[in-house]
Amino acid sequence: WSSDVCSSDLPTPEPTPEPTPEPTAGPAVFRIQTGPIEITEGMRAAGITSAEEARTRLGRMAEAVDGFTAENMTVYDVTLLRSDDDGKTWTVARELPAGGVTISLPYPAGADREEMRFLVIHMFSAGSNAGGVETLTPTATEEGLTVTVRSLSPFAVAWKSRTAVPATETDRKSVV
Repeated sequence: WSSDVCSSDLPTPEPTPEPTPEPTAGPAVFRIQTGPIEITEGMRAAGITSAEEARTRLGRMAEAVDGFTAENMTVYDVTLLRSDDDGKTWTVARELPAGGVTISLPYPAGADREEMRFLVIHMFSAGSNAGGVETLTPTATEEGLTVTVRSLSPFAVAWKSRTAVPATETDRKSVV
């Protein structure tokens, strides 16, 4: 067959574009602060309108477990921050991975980890459980009290002397 078209006259094919990569989350860090708690819309809907009301509710849960008091309790506001530009800017992560995240809460000032028992209390800040609280069984590590959670919001760490013996089986499961 013959052709009057020289191969140099044919248009150069466009390169096949690379597929757009799936978005990936950049580095993530937890911001753990003592002091005022952020009151979310969900918490407001549950009747919690101030940081003091949230602290009171967390304190009542601590006092429901034998030997713990609201006076020996530190409240933390925990936020997950993500960066997609190598840490130049950070944004609050609104959703957590399906399996949750593991956080390490610092030991409260003055609470000796060797001599104290600890209870971690978590307050839900969104969804149908907003305003509700749960106790979590922490693992005591060098870095702090480690728990795995599926949502972030206010946490409290209560402590008592190790010589105080839990009164019930539920208490034994909730304290380290």
